[in-house]
Amino acid sequence: MKKNLLISLFAIMMLVGCAAKKDISQINIPQDKIYNVIFEGQPDISDKRLMSSSEQIGDVLQQTPSGSDLTVVKVSVKEAYTQTIHSNTVFVVSDGHLNYETVGDVGETLPEGGRLLGFTSKAKLIWFKTKAKVTGMSQATKEKAEQLYKNATTK
Repeated sequence: MKKNLLISLFAIMMLVGCAAKKDISQINIPQDKIYNVIFEGQPDISDKRLMSSSEQIGDVLQQTPSGSDLTVVKVSVKEAYTQTIHSNTVFVVSDGHLNYETVGDVGETLPEGGRLLGFTSKAKLIWFKTKAKVTGMSQATKEKAEQLYKNATTK
């Protein structure tokens, strides 16, 4: 009896081990993309979800306070939503999480690692929009994000 059980177990192990193997390149693993959201001041983020309306489009990975009152928040955007990240994309803290917003016309697509502006409140976003009316909104957004990131990384 034990011999039959052992032979059956061995046969099952052999059959499972002989299953056709997939080429790793054929496996489609979703690739989230990482972006840096730059804030003037310390954002009050208690919920790690990245939201667009009622859809979760990603997650907050880490917050890094920097000298000169700046904070860099590293976010991960789900692959299905990465095509929505442009130079006119901003994030606003609302109810403890980051909300996706856009300013101005359609901007340039940002590559992974791109820098985005973040606002600690809706009022600060409105103030930025008011000041940026003079220049192109998309260009102003991109330039401000680059300037803040440079200030945050040079301590």
